[in-house]
Amino acid sequence: MKKVTDLTETEVIVCRSLEETRAIFELFNKAGLTWAHGSKYERPESYFNTSTGTWAFRPATGSHSGTEWYLAEGFTLHEAKEFLTQSPVQALKTVNEMKTDFKFGDKVVITSVQKGSTQKDAAYGVITNELPNSLGEITVRFPHNYYVLNVADIAPYGGNTNTDAKELKAALTKTISVKGVEREVTVVVLINNGEVRSGYSVRIPEDKHNKELAEKIAKGRALNDKTNLTTMLVGLGMDKKFILYAIAEDLLRKVSEGKIEIKGVKAPKVVKE
Repeated sequence: MKKVTDLTETEVIVCRSLEETRAIFELFNKAGLTWAHGSKYERPESYFNTSTGTWAFRPATGSHSGTEWYLAEGFTLHEAKEFLTQSPVQALKTVNEMKTDFKFGDKVVITSVQKGSTQKDAAYGVITNELPNSLGEITVRFPHNYYVLNVADIAPYGGNTNTDAKELKAALTKTISVKGVEREVTVVVLINNGEVRSGYSVRIPEDKHNKELAEKIAKGRALNDKTNLTTMLVGLGMDKKFILYAIAEDLLRKVSEGKIEIKGVKAPKVVKE
């Protein structure tokens, strides 16, 4: 079996499919090879286009070009399959038979102890590629990092883990001048399925007996995609209660500054004498 590190500057590897490109990039990265400018081999989909022919990669110099160009210049061409233990198609078939329930955009959690997190305390991540790669790995975006994880080490996010069993929310009310009239603005910030969401409600200052109703309306708006004011993931190790109240205070500040428009409140009419 050939090694990608054995090639000279006059030898290139030809990739005839996106999956071959992915597999070769993985071999490059595992061997510590980089592009000429020093970055890792990533985003293989950007280096394969069936409409423009096949790409060839020159690991000794960290460069690439069209296969036809290298052929015309007299380079030695090697097929990607010469460096792979099994074809990407065969590997993908094996991976997909093992686990086929993951797709782009799915929410997942880590089930094994790695990356400093476990299923119990992990925020969910979002899958960012359609299929596992030839090594059975899949890319997952967490709040602050992208991780490449084996499909055997992740599970669907149920949205009801131990940390979510008791609803976490922050509710604050403040009297604010809205369009020239005073109103009691209630803001509710909560965690729903690992996402921080928020909403508001408005009442007149004299209506002191509907606090629960105000919070219920604000919560309903937070859970509605059309009226939700905040979209962010819950980070690992976050002091969630502190974060929720900090967001609530910031939202009230934005309301008082007019940066968040409060609907349903009309400015008082000016009576001309």
